[in-house]
Amino acid sequence: MYRIFHGKHRIYLSNDPEHIAKYSPDFVFKKPNEEQIKEALKVAKNATKPLKILLFGNAEKILKKVVSEFKYRIASGGIVRNSKGKILLMKRLGKWDLPKGK
Repeated sequence: MYRIFHGKHRIYLSNDPEHIAKYSPDFVFKKPNEEQIKEALKVAKNATKPLKILLFGNAEKILKKVVSEFKYRIASGGIVRNSKGKILLMKRLGKWDLPKGK
């Protein structure tokens, strides 16, 4: 099983039927093809509330298809400390994170 955090959404890739009950997904796509994967990502992009989406089938094959839908960007980040040893954090999308950029 794989878990993908896509913004505020969680996308689960699994072939275990117990995960349907365990994660109570908002949407389940069984044996998704490329068009259904695009649709799942489109649903997540347009949703106003956090969603749980389960792509059910061969997780390794589905992962390759999902990854192919994203563009890679080179980015970097790091830990920034002041003279007192305090670490700089920022709140982004409601979660604390280290500063980074592209």
